[in-house]
Amino acid sequence: MRFGELDRDTLNPQQQSTYDRIADGPRGAVRGPFVAWIRSPEFADRAEALGNYLRFESTLPLRAKELAVLMVARSWRAAFVWKAHAPLAVDAGIPEDAVEAIRLGKPPQFDDELDRVAYSFLAELIDDRRISDQAWHAAIRQLGDKGVVDLLGITGYYCMVASTVVGVELGTGGLDTFFNSAGEDCAYKDFDAD
Repeated sequence: MRFGELDRDTLNPQQQSTYDRIADGPRGAVRGPFVAWIRSPEFADRAEALGNYLRFESTLPLRAKELAVLMVARSWRAAFVWKAHAPLAVDAGIPEDAVEAIRLGKPPQFDDELDRVAYSFLAELIDDRRISDQAWHAAIRQLGDKGVVDLLGITGYYCMVASTVVGVELGTGGLDTFFNSAGEDCAYKDFDAD
């Protein structure tokens, strides 16, 4: 990582306050992009509040949240984000073969309607930078107005997370093959993002 190790004792009082609040919150530790963001505590405070809502408080179904995170991680080639969230996506009910297809940049097959709708919506948003009327209306029917706004929000939030971890080179070891190679050596369970 481009920044050195984070030592709470060397932080200024404002950084320490932010550090303690994050460590005592739902994340339980200061890791990932927060290792960089803590250097700008005002930014870290605001990003953490937005992330808390989107990850832990939004009523958006967990499957849709984790699908958005994986698709952003794939788009940004953010291995650290992928490693952290691929197991969460599987735990939320996204099939492992769909997770693997997304990692390889292939369209996944979904049995669940929510997964199909969310994937189509997100693929258009992330890949095309546009959302067709068909994908928009399907998402509104499936998630409602609030759900669509939260899906857009979590996608944007994880673009911010991904740009940070890519920019500071957090978890980039093995990146040249991770998102493009099939096989056990690239399975998310075995990838070392630290």
